[in-house]
Amino acid sequence: MGDDQGVDERGGAVHRVRASEVNAEHPAAQRAKKIATSVEDYIFDPSDRSVPYKPWFPGDIGPADLTEDDMQIVANLADMTDNWRLRARCLDLIALRSSGRARANAALIMLESLREAIADPTFKPRDMDFLTRALELGGFGPAHRAVVEQLEDRVVELILAPLPDLHYISFSRRLREDKRTHRHAKRLACQFSFTAQSSRSAIELEEAAGWAAIAGDRNRSDDLLLDLALTLQEEARGHIADARVDSAFYASELLHRAHRNYLRTSIRARTARDLVDLGNELAADIRGAGKIIVSHSTRRSTPLPDLSTARDHALSQIANAKDDDAQAIFLRLIDLTDYAAELADAENIRKNFALLTDAPRRTIEKDGRVSAVTGDTKRQVFGVPSPVWHQMMRSHEFRVHTTVPQLLHPVWQHLHETQHWSHSDFVDIASQSDMTPKDRTTSVGTALFYGFTGDFFTAFQLLIPQTEHLVREQLKTIDDRTSRYADGVEDETSLPSLLKSGKLEQVFGVSLAFELRALFGDVGGPNLRHRVAHGQVSDEEERSPYPFYVWWLVWRIVATPTSGWADPASGWNGKLIE
Repeated sequence: MGDDQGVDERGGAVHRVRASEVNAEHPAAQRAKKIATSVEDYIFDPSDRSVPYKPWFPGDIGPADLTEDDMQIVANLADMTDNWRLRARCLDLIALRSSGRARANAALIMLESLREAIADPTFKPRDMDFLTRALELGGFGPAHRAVVEQLEDRVVELILAPLPDLHYISFSRRLREDKRTHRHAKRLACQFSFTAQSSRSAIELEEAAGWAAIAGDRNRSDDLLLDLALTLQEEARGHIADARVDSAFYASELLHRAHRNYLRTSIRARTARDLVDLGNELAADIRGAGKIIVSHSTRRSTPLPDLSTARDHALSQIANAKDDDAQAIFLRLIDLTDYAAELADAENIRKNFALLTDAPRRTIEKDGRVSAVTGDTKRQVFGVPSPVWHQMMRSHEFRVHTTVPQLLHPVWQHLHETQHWSHSDFVDIASQSDMTPKDRTTSVGTALFYGFTGDFFTAFQLLIPQTEHLVREQLKTIDDRTSRYADGVEDETSLPSLLKSGKLEQVFGVSLAFELRALFGDVGGPNLRHRVAHGQVSDEEERSPYPFYVWWLVWRIVATPTSGWADPASGWNGKLIE
């Protein structure tokens, strides 16, 4: 705002007045000043298409806080200010608050102001966020698209300039991914190829390959992508040689990037350069970096809550219990996870700590192999956003590691010492269950008996395939599809795929459905079915709480009639079989 102007409010309307006519403490003037400062400092947030701005400082006036009178001030600022950044923000806010033709006109004015600003010497590389926003406004009509194309042409000239700023090079990727400026693809490919020959910059090699593909030169693109993969591999191996965790982390990122780009090339290009085995070399290097990370990492220990009071109470209850009563107490020691509460807690954690929950994560096994990757915030897992699901998995893991050693296992020890249940007793439990398929009662009963005798590891490995069959048979009872038919062959669907069924809650209720997905699903959790089926469970995992928990949970499933847990709203609160 100029020094000779301020804002005054008269009769509900906002007018421009001279600063000399407005007291410095006048509320309207102070409000106008705060709005101008807040709007200019807004952070661009492209993830929110409706209001793509957030306040920078706590206490600033956010877009949602602007009243109708405030918007009059914003309109005045757009007309009066000499600061093109403030003007563009104000014009965009006006467009966002408008509708129909008024919105289109305001967006066009904003684009035209940016077209003038990008040619101004005061335009800086850090201002590329304005152009990112501009690219989203080309869909209003031909006039808007024409201005956006002029902006793109100007950006291309900035990219093609000698020694372009890294911000401009990065924006090249945005233009490429949005399938824009294809008319400049050949020029950009030549420019990046030329500069990459001397610099061997991975960024420039990747851009050269991308633009060459858009220009239709696939052979040149493949050649550049292979150069990129080799460049990244060479740099990564230098970091691996340092044998430090931070260097190994960085090397791992470089190698994953190299492998992704290698996979984009054709087999013909790999063969022509004798690089068919490069993919295997990169995978081996990734494992090498992973081994360094695992071997040098420090195990994090989270303090567990003390369940001694609950344990003592359970032991006092079960001390004189016999047979069915003892079984009932043991299988009801803990409730299954309250899915609604768990989901609400995870959503709240993500709301408050999004920077942590949404950060990409990799699960690295002891041999350096990456077994799981998270970080796609747009992906849905079992109907919830991926970061929320992974937070729920961390909470479930904490629950298992807390309740098994402190509560379930000590009570089992008492049962093992005081109850003399035989193999036939557990076969009877399985045969009386309307959950157990009639041709599997001996298999299920035997596995449960192994667990009762203390061989949880054997019980665990026997029960997982039986659980898969149990889930399949229950889904069949409600006519859900549990197989795939192709090329004249019908294959049964595996457990991780069965758990994706939208009817799972209808059969098992929300709480048990969540438990099954948490334990045996292939995303975020321990992925037990996959790891057992593929021989990835080592001997030392016998000491893990999961074999015990799976044994206890399957026993509880078998000992509960279907009428006791088929209600999705109640979770799983039915009576045990008597």
